[in-house]
Amino acid sequence: MKTWKLLILLIMVAGLWLFRGDIRQWYQKFTLELPPLENFIRPTTNLVEKITQELRPEIIAPPPLRRSTKRPGTTLTRSGVITATNRERQKLGLPLLKENTKLNASAELKLKDMFAQQYFEHVSPSGVAVKDLTTQTNYRFIIIGENLALGNFDSDADIVTAWMNSPGHRANILNQRFTEIGVAVGQGIFEGHKTWIGVQHFGHPLASCPLVNETLLAEIKTQETNLTTEQITIEKLRAELETDKPKTEEEYEKYKMKVDQYNELVAHYNTAVGEFKTLVATYNTSIQKFNSCIQQN
Repeated sequence: MKTWKLLILLIMVAGLWLFRGDIRQWYQKFTLELPPLENFIRPTTNLVEKITQELRPEIIAPPPLRRSTKRPGTTLTRSGVITATNRERQKLGLPLLKENTKLNASAELKLKDMFAQQYFEHVSPSGVAVKDLTTQTNYRFIIIGENLALGNFDSDADIVTAWMNSPGHRANILNQRFTEIGVAVGQGIFEGHKTWIGVQHFGHPLASCPLVNETLLAEIKTQETNLTTEQITIEKLRAELETDKPKTEEEYEKYKMKVDQYNELVAHYNTAVGEFKTLVATYNTSIQKFNSCIQQN
């Protein structure tokens, strides 16, 4: 009996040796594993941080200052008003304001509009305010201020002194957050009298903060779209592989080709996801620097 058992064992061992290639192939067929698919976080809006500036621009506009239009006055000049304004800042050791042509232009728009529509307010009858004027002159700001004065003044220094004697206007002139200024002064008929109107526009330009690369954001959105398309293709192929049950040698070879295709797609996809996340991190860093700059200014 023991001889028969030994003989059977020897036959089995011999069979395993003779057919070891087929057995190995059979084993590979039924132990083939698919590589894991890296999770892709979407949509992009959950990854990309926001710019806060557009939601809360700051505007400072104290009530307009009036002086008699019947008293004698003299000619006012833009350069003289800017010089007198900076002289007041210099007295307190504050940085001088830099003249900005776009702020000059927005102040000029305000001046002409008040004479044309016969109003003396920060907001026109049609609802146009300083932020709308700076939009027209393409001046983007973190903070903006507007001082208005109407009447006949003795000099450029006199109109600035009048503003300095008014708490709200004085605060604008001495505001340390302002770095630039634009001025418009002009004489015309207002309410039947020949008089002068002076406009000061103060600003801190948005360009003083590091610019956010909008081209990079566009690239991120394009890559997100491409990744989403790739992911759909990969998931479809994976579903096919999980349902395929190869039985013949020919079926197995086709199955293996699909697995190779799947592996290649996943490798490309996972590399692309890594690059995508790097782009998002770079963009988010620029957003953080931008928002921090705005908060500090």
